[in-house]
Amino acid sequence: MRLIGRVWALSLCFALAGSTLAQSLPISEGDQRVADDSGEAWAMRFVGASTIMTALGRAPELAAGEWAVSAEVGSIPHLDASQQQVGLGGSKQEDLNKSPVFGRGRLWIGLPGGWIGELGYTPPLRIDGTKPEDLFAGAISRRWSLGARYGLTARALGQHGRARGDVTCPADVIGRGAQDNPFNCSRRSDDRIKLNYYGAEGTFDFGDAAWSGHLSAGWLRYEPRVQVDAELTQYVEHIRLLNSAPLRYLALGTGFAWRAHWHVVLEALYVPLHVRRPETFHRQRDDLLSLRVALRWKP
Repeated sequence: MRLIGRVWALSLCFALAGSTLAQSLPISEGDQRVADDSGEAWAMRFVGASTIMTALGRAPELAAGEWAVSAEVGSIPHLDASQQQVGLGGSKQEDLNKSPVFGRGRLWIGLPGGWIGELGYTPPLRIDGTKPEDLFAGAISRRWSLGARYGLTARALGQHGRARGDVTCPADVIGRGAQDNPFNCSRRSDDRIKLNYYGAEGTFDFGDAAWSGHLSAGWLRYEPRVQVDAELTQYVEHIRLLNSAPLRYLALGTGFAWRAHWHVVLEALYVPLHVRRPETFHRQRDDLLSLRVALRWKP
């Protein structure tokens, strides 16, 4: 019992010493607004673009009070080393390759007057040290028929929530040498990004209930906020990065009925993005292309 007590006391002393040391480090904090074509802003827009809740084509036909639900998954492109070189003005590589997919569940509700309401939610599943938190999206739309096989939908949408993870100092570099940990991260970071946006979208669809195609175009006001929380050997980084820039996008897809109550949608989302990387200092395109699939069920 004495040995166990000594081990426990020694562990507590080490923990308190580590906490005291962290508290004694100088703190770099404050707000920093980054340029729209900087690497940091590009990374923030890339992450936000992968979460856009598009219409997924023609909405289900729902009378007031009727509903439908869907499960949706979209790909997130893998970034190479140069694309992840976005920290500290392009001198530091960040761990942006966390999850290869983004998913959400969606509830569709029929409203009076032919309107459709949507509520989307991404569950807080942790993947490679990163997870969404309280990430909700919503939309309201109405479709106007342009004949037997064509239609046009106007839609307002928005999202509120955040994601958090070890982007600045990933867990796999802690305790490694200068080659793998050149900025001397002493613990895993706890970085957070707000993924708030709001905007409008228009969708043109063609086909019928059995099969349809669609083309959507949208504009969003995206207001990301990144709170860095990283402890290095020399100081603690608590900088908050700010940016406000529009996201424009196109989506092209197709949908088809499957059995009695199911509907499948396949879609490609394209979001043009610009960045000025330090190796060239020229403004260049580095766009997002996400392939998506959705499975919808209506009672």
